[in-house]
Amino acid sequence: MSEDSIELRDVCSLIKRGITPKYGENGLVVVNQRCIRNGVIELMNARIHDIVQRKVNAEKILVKDDILVNSTGVGTAGRVGMWIDSVAATCDTHVTIIRPLADRINPTFLFYFLRNMEDVLHDSAEGSTGQTELKRETIGAINTPCFRMSEQEIIAQVLCSLDDKIDLLKRQNKTLEGMAEALFRQWFIEEAQDDWEETSFEHLIEKTIGGDWGKEQPIDDFESECICIRGTDIADYAKGIPANAPTRYLKKSKVSKTQVRHGDVVMETSGGTDNQSTGRTLLFSSKASPLFSSTLVFSNFCRLIRPKHPEFGTFLHYFIKYLLDKKYLFNLENGTSGIKNLDYKTLLFFEKFPLPGDDRVFEFHEKTSPQLDKVIANKIEVRNLEKQRDTLLPKLMSGEVRVQMD
Repeated sequence: MSEDSIELRDVCSLIKRGITPKYGENGLVVVNQRCIRNGVIELMNARIHDIVQRKVNAEKILVKDDILVNSTGVGTAGRVGMWIDSVAATCDTHVTIIRPLADRINPTFLFYFLRNMEDVLHDSAEGSTGQTELKRETIGAINTPCFRMSEQEIIAQVLCSLDDKIDLLKRQNKTLEGMAEALFRQWFIEEAQDDWEETSFEHLIEKTIGGDWGKEQPIDDFESECICIRGTDIADYAKGIPANAPTRYLKKSKVSKTQVRHGDVVMETSGGTDNQSTGRTLLFSSKASPLFSSTLVFSNFCRLIRPKHPEFGTFLHYFIKYLLDKKYLFNLENGTSGIKNLDYKTLLFFEKFPLPGDDRVFEFHEKTSPQLDKVIANKIEVRNLEKQRDTLLPKLMSGEVRVQMD
């Protein structure tokens, strides 16, 4: 341990794994590995521990500012989140609870320090393939910077301000997207007309384009002006090939490439599981986006849908999303329990739906396009803020960049 650092165990009152749950309907929320991702703890994947079947030690009930670290598994160990919720909760034995001593270290500063250490934490896990474990002793021995409390607080404020801006933009986007979805349901589901013809999406579509993502050409050899699509969220847009995917490769000679057009829709057609359907869609809706000066590269898990008119893309995106939300697309899936494939040809060219006239589709686009352009702009700003935060974080933690002190 160096003179300007201290072991983590010396600034914490608790470093312990969670409980072995007895799942039930009522009791404590149980945070598991799937809940912790990208520095955030989300409870949509949490389960419930029945406290009648098994009591929980008071020290393992989560309190505000507890830091949780995934502690098992290749690819999952080392992920860090901070508990800020008010619900009664604990975590399972795959997650370590770190409880900072607030008079020794700023909890938010420690969270960001450990976030910066995620790769190191992951690589510190021991054990056989697939069964790696991040031991309590390893976590406790981590050397933590001994910045003055006042400096820790300022560093925490700087990083929190960036994350607060990111969170605000994400919440704004959730509202905007919810407004567009609500308008779609009102116009095309609740107020559907009896005289609408039952037909397929085919008359809206010019063509579909398949992707091809192989393992032959190193990603560094691919053109830097390409946009690489791995999922179906604009957060996966990347100018150039993502640097954080070192095991991914592209077939440079065979990969499907196309110039992005306003109104294009990319749909996930493979890779879903029993718990999550394929069919998620990504809409290229903003003409002003710098993405439209680039070439699109997408994997064979996706299919690009090019509408006959760009304005049709908005309607297609929200109609398919509606079908996904209503679990309709489960009926069009096939494949093994681990990998699901969507029968997109049946969905697009054979399934019949009551569809409105083109004028109504154009009107829907006009009503929602300003909101969607704002969503795109917000998501691009989120990416820029995340890049700024991720660039600043290691420099603040290492002392390369020091904050101004009064």
